[in-house]
Parts: sequence; C-alpha cells; structure tokens
Amino acid sequence: MQLNPASSLPNRSKAVLMMILSAICWGLGTVMSKMVLTYLPPLTVLVIQLAGSVTFLWAITLIQQPWKRVYWHQLALPTLLKLGFPGLLEPALSYSLGLTGLAMTTASNASLINATEPMMALGLAWVFLRERICFVLLILMGMAIGGVLLTVGVDVHLSVRLGIGDLLLVVGTFSGALYAVLSQAGVRIVNPVLLAAIQQSFGLIGVTLVWISFTQINVKTLTAINPVILAFIVVSGIIQYALAFWLYLQAIKTIRVSIAAQFLSLIPIFGVGGAYLFLGERLSLLQGLGMLLVVGAIVGIAQYQRQSQSDERNLLSTQHH
Repeated sequence: MQLNPASSLPNRSKAVLMMILSAICWGLGTVMSKMVLTYLPPLTVLVIQLAGSVTFLWAITLIQQPWKRVYWHQLALPTLLKLGFPGLLEPALSYSLGLTGLAMTTASNASLINATEPMMALGLAWVFLRERICFVLLILMGMAIGGVLLTVGVDVHLSVRLGIGDLLLVVGTFSGALYAVLSQAGVRIVNPVLLAAIQQSFGLIGVTLVWISFTQINVKTLTAINPVILAFIVVSGIIQYALAFWLYLQAIKTIRVSIAAQFLSLIPIFGVGGAYLFLGERLSLLQGLGMLLVVGAIVGIAQYQRQSQSDERNLLSTQHH
C-alpha cells in the first residue's frame, strides 16, 4: 500500500476547486435523492445509494491499485478500525439521524440546524487539530451562514424550543462536522479513494443495521423496483457519496479542515439551483440574495486561503535563508 504524506507546499487552488466540485455533487445528489423519495422510503434509498457508492469506490481502488500491488497486510485491524470509524459518523449516523429528525420537525428548523455544520467543524478543528481561527474567517463564515439561511428560506418565526426531531438533527449535524475533522488523519495514511471506500463500507454496514431494525422489509417490493428507478438511485449515490466524499478527502490533504468546511455552505446553492432547474421549484428574490452572499463569502475565503499560502511560503523562505 502506498502511503500519501501531505505535501509541504500543496496545490491549494486545485484543492479549492475540488471542494467546489464536492459541494456540487452533494447539492445535485440531494436533488436526485428528492426525486426518488416518492418511490421508496428514505432509509431504503440510502442503503441502495451507499451500496452503489461502495461498489464504485472499491472498483476505482482496484483499478488504481491492482490487488497484487496493494499490500493489504499493512492494514492491520486497529488501523482499519481507525480509518473506517469516521464512516460510522457520516454517512451512517449523520444521514440516519438527519432523515429521522427531518420527519419530526419543520423544514425551517432543519435548515437552520444544518447551516451550523461549518461553524461546528471550525470549532472542532480548533479543538482537535489546533487550527488557528482569525477574525476575518469568522466574519466570512457568518456571512456564509446568513446566505445559507436566506437561500433555504428559513422562516424568521422559528420556535426556540428544541423537540426530539431537532435534537436528532443537531446530533446528526455534529456527527457530520466531527467526520470532517477526524478524516484528515486518514488522508495522511492512505489514498483518498481507498479511504472513502473503507469509510463508506463501515457506513453501509451501520445504515443497513439501522434499516433492518426500523424498516419493515418487503422482498416483493424491493424486487419489483423499476430498473430505471433503481439505476437512477445508484447513480445518485455515486454522485452524492462516492464522488462528493472522494473529492472532499482529496481536498483536505492540502487545505485546512477549518477552511474546507466553509465550502459546505455552497451545498444549498447547488441544491436549490438544481431544484429550480429540475424539479420546477420557485426561486425567490431573497433566495437569490442569499446565494450571492454565500458566493461572496466563499470568494473571500478562497482569497484568505491564497493569502495564507503566500504568508506560509514567505515564512518558509525566510527560515531557509
């Protein structure tokens, strides 16, 4: 197995592009998922999506690193568990709780809670990775969150009480933020596509156990699924999970998690935009303003990233001389 240490001077512009592409995959994948939820229950869709994603990731892994060239004996059980554990946080726990919580609360509350994930990831990166947080980044993050709230159309008359559904969403969102932070250690050990395959294999096992426990499985219903619908669900899983997570893991090899997490604010932009294009949903003026705020914040974060890279290179140059 080939190890992948982080580069001392990584190509961060490429990593920023990967985060944008990752957000596109998550946003459009969500739209595709919404299109098939009229045919099957959410957990059933999630299991099929993850099965397709895991199959795709392992196929790419074996194409990139043929079996005889991958030294699997280096993946001792403790290492394998360490690499796979974040997959139990997301997609397994995060999406399972998110789907359950969404059914028990309002869409406005869910949108508000989901919008806090970049903020949670920023705090966790400071706690676990000791990444510094400056005032400029906090301002840009606040601008992005405000834009997200406008984009998803959060009602200003939100209830201050948290119900069970809201608490489930909070835990699910926190699980996603924790995944974003804990995954950085894995990309320093193995190739991102292999890491995504391992994580989502763990996630598929976790989601399947939840699915079996809480869903009345009807074999006749499953075998009667329209092949076109089934293929569409599999493709949506590859986009929303395989490609999105692979691109994210590739990006955090070269940029800080606290920076990468802010690009998650773009997901609602592509989700709402995709719903407007493909589902015929209306787009209001406030949503358009929210999109502009998010894009402006992300441009500012990208500029901040470039400045940080320039300062780092200058510091290294000074130390060298």
